[in-house]
Amino acid sequence: MFANAMIVLYLILYNIPFSILRYYPFLHQLRMPLRRFCGIYATILLIQIITFFLLYKDDFSNLQLSQDFRISFAFIYLLLSFVVIKENIFKHFFVYLIMLTYSAIVCDTAYIVEHLTSYYFDTPTYFITNIVILVQLLISYPYVFRFIKAKFIPLLAMESTGVWNYIWIIPMIFIVFAVLFGIGLSKENLMDGRHYVVRCLVGLSFFAIYFILIKILEQTNQTATFNENIRMTKKLLTAQSKHYKMLTDHIDKAKAARHDLHHHILVLQSYLHNKQFSLMEEYLNQYQVHLLASDQPIVCNNYIIDAILQHYRVITESLVIDFTVKVDMPAQIFIDDFDMCIILGNIIENAIEACQRMTNTGRFIHLHSKLIGKMLIITIDNSYNGIAKKSGTSFISSKRDGSTEGVGIASIKSIVSKYNGVLDFKYTKDIFKTSIMLNLVNKKPA
Repeated sequence: MFANAMIVLYLILYNIPFSILRYYPFLHQLRMPLRRFCGIYATILLIQIITFFLLYKDDFSNLQLSQDFRISFAFIYLLLSFVVIKENIFKHFFVYLIMLTYSAIVCDTAYIVEHLTSYYFDTPTYFITNIVILVQLLISYPYVFRFIKAKFIPLLAMESTGVWNYIWIIPMIFIVFAVLFGIGLSKENLMDGRHYVVRCLVGLSFFAIYFILIKILEQTNQTATFNENIRMTKKLLTAQSKHYKMLTDHIDKAKAARHDLHHHILVLQSYLHNKQFSLMEEYLNQYQVHLLASDQPIVCNNYIIDAILQHYRVITESLVIDFTVKVDMPAQIFIDDFDMCIILGNIIENAIEACQRMTNTGRFIHLHSKLIGKMLIITIDNSYNGIAKKSGTSFISSKRDGSTEGVGIASIKSIVSKYNGVLDFKYTKDIFKTSIMLNLVNKKPA
């Protein structure tokens, strides 16, 4: 009974800790409720345990048979992840291979230790293996989990490049090498010191390669974000420059109006003195038309927001896009000007690009924004061609051959997270709606 319990514990330790790490980054991308998924996973694990007992009840310690069995069920768990995770297939395949490699290093090391000690201790099969696995997990698991949460999950949100389409090849090479290296492996091989040295070097190489790889991905992500920030900074400077010119033009016009006001009064007094009321009315109407034609309405009391909206108003007018704006917010709000520029700039640009891809008329963009208490609400509805490209839960950019999400959306997501907010996309057959809610009180520290 104790020996059977050790075998069951081995299969549990080989699967569950590493499955937690595998699915944790995608908990919000499951195609089904978490409880139902756990039920399916438990069922597969139970089948695995029963199958193991039925197939290898006469030779539980056979290393080759054990490896073949694990490979078979590795494919089953891989298919499960493909079915339940609604995310880029190469992305979660990459995560799956990394966790599979981690589990292989931990469990194979434990298996080798058991065979090395079997000459000195008479214990049930997998007893020493389970102890060594537990010791390794106690030492490494907290660090690996923290690494995944702090480093890996933010990188998984990086969708600005096609790196996920080929990066899985690196762990795949390691897995293939490990499988080929384990073919025909016997206890005599395990006792060879050179074999153990090679396995240690391969394991260390694995961690070194992935450390470098993560650093490269981080640098790639930072570079993409930096370039996007530069682009939006130029947009903001351009908008502010145009807005400043508009304000100086207003000042010059106001000076000219004050200078001309004396002449207008003399003309009106002349009409009034001669009782030429019809000419007086016509003169006033002409003056009113002149004022309306030269007036540039202020969209928002906030200088930065008004500058951005005025900039895109000119662009949409030149593209014959109906751009309506309704903004209700004070001159000062508790949000960085740069963050506001990135949010408004990207959502308006995305809407403009969507309108430009339309072949029919009726192109429009309706922007609404309001400050409710300490919550800033921004919504933008725009027409589009009815084609919304998605990969998992992400919308794919049409500017990059339809393969990845744009850096702009990734930047918006980052800022929304910074302000503990919500970003939501909805669409019908002819209207695409973006909704953003920012909490201006509970801002995360930079």
